[in-house]
Amino acid sequence: MISQQLKRPNWVEQLRPKTEYKPYPDISDRGAWENLPEPLKMSIVLEAEKYLQFDYPPLTATMYMEYWQNGNRTRYDLPYHRRRRALTTLVLAECIENKGRFLCDIVNGIWCISEETSWVISAHNFHFYESSLPVANKRRHDIDLFAAETGSALAWTYYLLGNVLTERYGVLIKERIVLELKERIIQPYLIRNDMWWMGYDESIKLYNWTTWITSNVLSAVFFVEEDDNKRTKAVEKACFGLDRFLSTYHEDGGCDEGPSYWNKAAGSLFDCLEQLGYASHGTIDVYGEPLIRSIAEYIFKAHIHDRYVLNFADGPHKVTVEGDLIYRFGFRTGNVNLMDFGHTIARRWGTEGVKQMQFFSFLRVVPALFNYNKLMEHNQKAVYPCSMWLEGIQVMISRESARSDKGLYVAVKGGHNDESHNHNDVGQFVIYSDGEPYVIDLGVETYTKETFGPNRYDIWTMQSSYHNLPSFGGIEQKAGEAYRATGCEYDSDDAKTSLTLDIASAYPDEAGIASWRRSVALIRTGQPYVRLTDDYCFQDEPKEIALHFLSCCKPQLLADGVIRLASGDGKGLLCHYEGDRFDVAMERKNIIDEKMFLAWGDAVYRIVMRPKAVSMEGTFNFIFRAE
Repeated sequence: MISQQLKRPNWVEQLRPKTEYKPYPDISDRGAWENLPEPLKMSIVLEAEKYLQFDYPPLTATMYMEYWQNGNRTRYDLPYHRRRRALTTLVLAECIENKGRFLCDIVNGIWCISEETSWVISAHNFHFYESSLPVANKRRHDIDLFAAETGSALAWTYYLLGNVLTERYGVLIKERIVLELKERIIQPYLIRNDMWWMGYDESIKLYNWTTWITSNVLSAVFFVEEDDNKRTKAVEKACFGLDRFLSTYHEDGGCDEGPSYWNKAAGSLFDCLEQLGYASHGTIDVYGEPLIRSIAEYIFKAHIHDRYVLNFADGPHKVTVEGDLIYRFGFRTGNVNLMDFGHTIARRWGTEGVKQMQFFSFLRVVPALFNYNKLMEHNQKAVYPCSMWLEGIQVMISRESARSDKGLYVAVKGGHNDESHNHNDVGQFVIYSDGEPYVIDLGVETYTKETFGPNRYDIWTMQSSYHNLPSFGGIEQKAGEAYRATGCEYDSDDAKTSLTLDIASAYPDEAGIASWRRSVALIRTGQPYVRLTDDYCFQDEPKEIALHFLSCCKPQLLADGVIRLASGDGKGLLCHYEGDRFDVAMERKNIIDEKMFLAWGDAVYRIVMRPKAVSMEGTFNFIFRAE
């Protein structure tokens, strides 16, 4: 798709040289920086003042080794990212003030980062070697997510500060930036084809690494590389990799990595397209393509309310969605829903929004600063459709109301158990009411070595019994693309939206289940409710069935056949079931992982329902209603 744009005549002549690549104002354009809204400027400057006389944290060999030794990545990651956030914040503040107040700390940041043995974080070494190395390999510069982010940060620093660094400190600081970028980013990108995320191995499915890294590499190339032939080669290589990435998507644009990864999968695709479009004087432009429009819209479809998003697999249920990014993607693709959604999110954060960006990348922050007034002036709130169906990734989404904070919300997935950041979760569903979670998907704990190792599915959050799914004689779903949903049937009208699918094939043969036909429906008539119906049939002989339901709310057994899930604000969700048919156990799962604690608090709850009698075939019915 994108590479086709390079078949246009004279596209190479349209490619801007380094001297003409000026996508946003640098520090010398005082009018542009001084005309930014005062509260926005003040927010950045106040943040930067925290880094005056900043003591850049050390990054030691033993900190790097911890991932190799015991799987811990945070001891190295946290100070690594703190260095980069400090540099970005200081550079932006200097561009705003232009007084030289932040320059010493900026130069210290450039120096510290340039002196690092490798920009590849310890947790990503295994992507480039047969096994993870205890320390970084200085002899070879690989490019992972954060090596690319680092390269982009230095490239933007080089561009934004213009001649200020040279005037204050001579030529060597800027020359050092160029040296490091060419050695660590530009040359490896142009010369090597063996890094899996580049897309040359067709057996490997690409995901957010491709777009995320490519977007940052392009910044390094466009801001620093003088050789026009190398700039051309980088564009060609980027377009090839992006096309390979796009080939993994279905027509509906659904991101099987989930909305938290949309930010760096589809969002970074947008960053690439923006840079390629500007660099080529608009020659490279695919915003009118239906697939690009669908990929952009996914984040709107996956949004529930406030910071809540539809999370499956490793994705968290609560994320900071970048309103400016969404608005600009919507503007480029002509999608008013996205523009409205972007405005709604940005309005909530106001001038503090840019500081909420997870990695505080120049690629996102600078456009957000100069687009801020336009975004605020849009002044149209998002309105949500009541039903959506993403056929490619087999996800149904249904709402009671077009308002995100009113009524019931249910989503259910089919798919298979070899999706990106996979959990064994075919048939999983979640229920929200008035914008708050009740029946949940846990997400994942803090990433460690085990998370992406051979024992991934020994981790409790990955297992189907810690999703809203059945098990048979203790046998759970298995990982692999063969373990999937079959016979998906989506149906929707004004009164009802439903998805019916068979999840039996997600279980191994020893489970003995011939069919487990699950139907999840939102009924909007009368007092709306969610209906869960499970029709089953065993192959040879019945096994013990356990139905699992996960909640962030402490369950209460009100009567035989009614369970109440109560939220902190006094509201609740009632689950009605056939009380005489089940033995019910309610388990408290204490949370000790920091990431999971921030998501759900000190505990989550699992309801385990075991039928008192199991026959060869049967049906179970559950009704969920808001109080």
